Formats: sequence, structure tokens, C-alpha cells
Amino acid sequence: MLDVGFSGIDTREVTMKLGNGIMNNKITGIPVKISADKTVDVCADRDQFFGKLTVIDTDGFGSVQRKGFCEFNYSGAVSCGFIKIVADGNGGVKEHNSGQEYNVVSVDTVNNTLILDL
Repeated sequence: MLDVGFSGIDTREVTMKLGNGIMNNKITGIPVKISADKTVDVCADRDQFFGKLTVIDTDGFGSVQRKGFCEFNYSGAVSCGFIKIVADGNGGVKEHNSGQEYNVVSVDTVNNTLILDL
């Protein structure tokens, strides 16, 4: 039986250096920000994010998804549609009027995950 799926649609990933916050915690699936030249690190509350960290390599580099549909954990109340999103400082995202506008296509209130189009 078919179901709606978003994985792999028009995705684009880049390789970046990883900051100390990522290397100390080694958690993928989180929103990341540019922290230095060619380097990404964990986001603080209300940070604009660069993309989603998908791979951590042992040599201090990793992959960041920059385009396509991706899933994030979220906090607070979030709805589908074009809404302004920022990092929540806890490895997820949240709706906030200072954020960049993204198209949220799915909100799972049981697992606190959403799918948005970068």
C-alpha cells in the first residue's frame, strides 16, 4: 500500500567542518548554523539555521542538508503552511516571528516532529 513520502526529494547536501559543540555531542538530525569559516555548529535558541546535520565523520567533517524536505523535532505550537521557523536551542526548531519562512508540510503532534521544505 502506498503512503505519502518526502525522503530524497530534491535534496542537496554539502560537506562542512564541524564545530566543537557538534564534535562533543555527536548528534545528527539537528539544525546547524554557520559558526566560522566553512564550519557549522549547534544552534542556540532563536538562531537562524543553515541546514540539517545528517552525517558526522570521525575526522571533523560532516554533511549538512541544504535543500529538500527534511524532518526536525519541534517545540511549542507549530502548524502546516508557510510559517517562520528558528532553532529552539534544544536540537529542534520552533515557530517564531523572527525566523525565516519555510513551508511546513507535515506536523506529527504525537512524536513532536515536522517536515519542512528547506
